[in-house]
Amino acid sequence: EKMSQQLPAETKTTVIKKITSAYRALFAVGILCLFIGGIATAFLSQPGAGIVAVFLIVFGLVYMCLGAMVKRRSMTALIIATILTVLNILSAILTTIQSGSPASIFLPAALLSQLYPAFSAMKELNNQNR
Repeated sequence: EKMSQQLPAETKTTVIKKITSAYRALFAVGILCLFIGGIATAFLSQPGAGIVAVFLIVFGLVYMCLGAMVKRRSMTALIIATILTVLNILSAILTTIQSGSPASIFLPAALLSQLYPAFSAMKELNNQNR
């Protein structure tokens, strides 16, 4: 006999809020990358601006796609987004060491703080659906 445990309404609301925070954060980062990529295309006369613009636009689209997949409760998308964010934090640490300014760490750290709680929430939902 299979025992199905339903999550209490309060717990289910909390779980959904965690997942919602994660995909909203991914969408926000994606939109921010697209916006900055658009600004970078306006300054194509600067050396290297074209490469930066292309990378920002591509990463913006990737983050928005991952956000859409996390919204559909894809654990794989959440793992990929977290790996990209951790790599971004590592590159931000290197930038901080070179420049002495820790400003580049804040955005990826804020994103990671929204992605991490979504793991337990996703796990709870998957366990409840079995």
